[in-house]
Amino acid sequence: MLFSPRIKSQGSPSRHAERQQISFEAILQQLSDFHDLKGHSLSTKRQALQVIQRLGKHPNEVTKMDLVSQLAKINKASSKATSRMQMRSAFGALFELGLIDQNPAENLPTFKKPRTSPRPLTDTEATELMHNAPEPLRSMFVLGCFAGLRAMEVAAIKGSDLSFTDGGYQLRVIGKGKTDFTIPAHPAIVAVILGADTDDQLFPSLTADAVSSKTRRYMKKVGMDKTFHSCRHYFATTALKVSGGDILAVRDLMRHNDVSTTQIYLKVADGRGAEILGMFKTPMKVAG
Repeated sequence: MLFSPRIKSQGSPSRHAERQQISFEAILQQLSDFHDLKGHSLSTKRQALQVIQRLGKHPNEVTKMDLVSQLAKINKASSKATSRMQMRSAFGALFELGLIDQNPAENLPTFKKPRTSPRPLTDTEATELMHNAPEPLRSMFVLGCFAGLRAMEVAAIKGSDLSFTDGGYQLRVIGKGKTDFTIPAHPAIVAVILGADTDDQLFPSLTADAVSSKTRRYMKKVGMDKTFHSCRHYFATTALKVSGGDILAVRDLMRHNDVSTTQIYLKVADGRGAEILGMFKTPMKVAG
């Protein structure tokens, strides 16, 4: 049986003892049911279960220091940030269900993900993937290269997300952080979605992790040292080039909340630094 959401009050000793008697397996099952009820993706549910299993102790015995020690074992800052987010999600759900007395993940230290340089596909690589990859990989690459979709967005995309208005075809994208944007749909995107002939998910059996791993394996097979996210980078840099650097328009197409995020693509899209410097006239003799 599922516990009802907890009321914010101090649990009595008997209630604490009752929680301690709940088996580890029962807690995992209730956590799984919770994510199903909320309509979360399969990958989100798996990550939450793995967080609890990895700690190897009853969730009600886990302390903040246990979580901090777990995070300390991770070297990469971006991985630390991701694990912290997953811990907060998993223990937040357990607390909401009334399965733990306190939430040890509530005030974990923050870890800022380092901003890395984009690694877009080249035009040749994008052409190769969108023309020669087998289905359904080819359709995934088209969605990445012509709409800038992330792996999680590709896994969730539905036929009903495409609509036709006076302004032409539009694509609704439910993105990271549950953002909800509608962007113009490129004819190649329209062809992929209409060709699927469904209002439901285009790839119903695939999670975000599966989209990433399957596309990555194919790219490696054809000699590309890139990831599926390189398709999104290709979309951004190409959009900046063909728009003459219209960063505000590209920000909207990329569904960025902050234009500073879009700006990281400008250097890659432009590539004119050396050319511009070469046009400078030297006003004095340069010491040799």
